[in-house]
Amino acid sequence: MNLKPYSRELFAAQSKQPVSAWCESALSLPPGKSESPGPLSWLGRDYMREPLDAWNAPGVTDLVLCFGSQTGKSTAIIGGVAWVLANSPSGLLWVHPTQQLARSFSTTRWLPIVKVSPTLAELLPTGGAKRTGLTILQQEFGASVVNFVGSNSPANLASRPARVAIMDEVDKFPKEVRNEADAVNLAEQRTKSFTNPLRVKASTPTEEDGLIWQEFLKGDQRRYQVPCPLCRKPVVFAWSEQFCVMPRLGCEAWIAWDSTAKRADGSWDLDRVARSAHAVCPHCGGDIPDSAKTRMIREGRWVATATATTTRGFRSYHLPSLYAVGTQTSFGALAVAFLRAKKSFLGLRGFVNGALSEPFMRQDMRTQRVEVVVSKPEAKAEASRIMTVDCQHGSPHFWYVVRTWEHSETSTVSTAVKAGHAETWEDLHAIKTEENVPDAGVMVDSGWGARSDAEVYRRCAAYSEFTFLEERGKHFGTGWCPAKGMPHRKTWKQPDTQAQAPYFTRFIDPFAGTSDAGKAEIVLFEFASDWFKDLLAVLRDPEQAKDLSITWAVAKDVATEEYWQHLDAEYLDQQPSKKTGKTTRTWTKRSQRWPNHLLDCEVMQLAFAMWCGLMPTLPTEG
Repeated sequence: MNLKPYSRELFAAQSKQPVSAWCESALSLPPGKSESPGPLSWLGRDYMREPLDAWNAPGVTDLVLCFGSQTGKSTAIIGGVAWVLANSPSGLLWVHPTQQLARSFSTTRWLPIVKVSPTLAELLPTGGAKRTGLTILQQEFGASVVNFVGSNSPANLASRPARVAIMDEVDKFPKEVRNEADAVNLAEQRTKSFTNPLRVKASTPTEEDGLIWQEFLKGDQRRYQVPCPLCRKPVVFAWSEQFCVMPRLGCEAWIAWDSTAKRADGSWDLDRVARSAHAVCPHCGGDIPDSAKTRMIREGRWVATATATTTRGFRSYHLPSLYAVGTQTSFGALAVAFLRAKKSFLGLRGFVNGALSEPFMRQDMRTQRVEVVVSKPEAKAEASRIMTVDCQHGSPHFWYVVRTWEHSETSTVSTAVKAGHAETWEDLHAIKTEENVPDAGVMVDSGWGARSDAEVYRRCAAYSEFTFLEERGKHFGTGWCPAKGMPHRKTWKQPDTQAQAPYFTRFIDPFAGTSDAGKAEIVLFEFASDWFKDLLAVLRDPEQAKDLSITWAVAKDVATEEYWQHLDAEYLDQQPSKKTGKTTRTWTKRSQRWPNHLLDCEVMQLAFAMWCGLMPTLPTEG
């Protein structure tokens, strides 16, 4: 066997060009397979330069590309693979969702580029070696071997060591393959024996629990900032406040169009929408036209937004289709696609995933920011103060909300003045004291799990005052009150008024199971949580709330992005029964990973306030 070609390749000097520049000098796109055949160019897709250059960056072990459709993601991956073959000979494992897709990609996307790019073509085996060294799923390029596999083939994934593992469209991978680990885990295991591995994962996201989104969150979460053509300050393109689950950077250029572009029947005039769509600079308020995108992208840069939590060498990139330069991804075309998707049977899921490159978290059902936010509420002596606490197993252990309640015979005004989390019971007590909340104004969720209910009861008893009641023959405590929310809209007849209310109380022994059992009692407050979630949804809309004579407000210091994320954690899902046709209304979490603890605190606030008579009497269904 003649080893000269292999030894010459192994010891050849590596190109000193950045990977992205090397791709432009060495690769071509075939006619009929690309909109721009000929020498590869990143013009209009300059955002691909840094992710590509990272293929040869010291210390980089993981690249995650959470990209929208038509951004050139696949072409960039092809460029990275080509650079490795020509400059850093290695074994490569290229994983696709299925074996069929792997074969299709190899024959229709990859090999046509290889054949029209001389730098790659001359590495292909010739003569007799061509028959065994160049198949659809296994290809030799000098000292390198590329193996194409499907994620549903555990045998192929588990038997092919490779320094470079590429996992394309990972959200389409099966989570489990024949009782084995998921495909991503199997592919990563193939790189463990190498000192300089590179693992590349790419996909448009689907759900928040999907592989690509979770991998993106592990990294430094880079976003592409571009200069406004008017004021030159950096902005990031994003769709709207409602349709954006990314942490706010304060420089989002939201997309807008002519709000009057409607026909006589109220439907959108899509031609006018397409012509008027633009981005709005958050700094100067100027309109950014689609025609400015190419220059902006050329002058843009990637900025890591989560450097404090990332693993060293783990880079992750997020890019929506808003950045793509093309007729189908112009601001106008995307605006039209958005409005059409809203009316379609499948709804906005495809638009959110493909165009916005976000997991679908029921963005179409998120509450708009219409709440009353006050800059600095005045502390009024006559206002009642309530603190509600949600308990958790993990850290932080407690989340809380403090509200003031000003009630008269005709109206109620409630303002959230503090919200956050705490680690210990002592921390909660200190916050209560600092906020001037009386012990009788503290309510703590006891739905913490069977083993922990007792701890909540005993802690509430510790912050209560006990007096002996002759008629019950026990000590009765008043102070911190344990509560338990029930997931329904049931109401109970109140023993004093005989009226129906969405809550009831009962006595419990806080020391049950201890030597002090049977000596004391406190009140446990139970309430219909869905009933109060319905009420909260109404109160958050001032137009609806005015009919109830209740003003529900939030202090500016409390109205953080974290606070709103918690409050938007659930949506009202309405589904007709297949048997009866009756519509059921259920509050459903957008995702199991989406926190809702402050929402639970706000729901408890309403229940506690109603029990204490701090709200007008509201009608209930019996």
